[in-house]
Amino acid sequence: MYYCFISEYRMVKVEDLPFSVLVLKVELLTETLGSEKEFSLIIGEALRTVLGNCGPSFEIIDFNDHTQKGKVIVERKDLNTVWAALSIYGKTTAGRKIAFHINEITANAHKEPLYS
Repeated sequence: MYYCFISEYRMVKVEDLPFSVLVLKVELLTETLGSEKEFSLIIGEALRTVLGNCGPSFEIIDFNDHTQKGKVIVERKDLNTVWAALSIYGKTTAGRKIAFHINEITANAHKEPLYS
């Protein structure tokens, strides 16, 4: 069992934290993403294409256009669904080949990252 310190006086089980932060690297065959907005659009497109319009909500908190890595916050209960949808999504609606590599998953009690 893993524990996470929320403050100096409170410790909770990682399984009880309501949010997860996924650090994703985007790999496109011939180009790169240029902005956080483009990253957000491609994540949304992937989730809608695989899961339909009733897919889980997400929030982008960071994207680095040089490393092509971004941070996505999802509810912990939706983590496996989001991971699966991003894993099988291989081609954008514009026909571009794409892959998402998950570099890190962090449990989180808030919508802000615990560690920067």
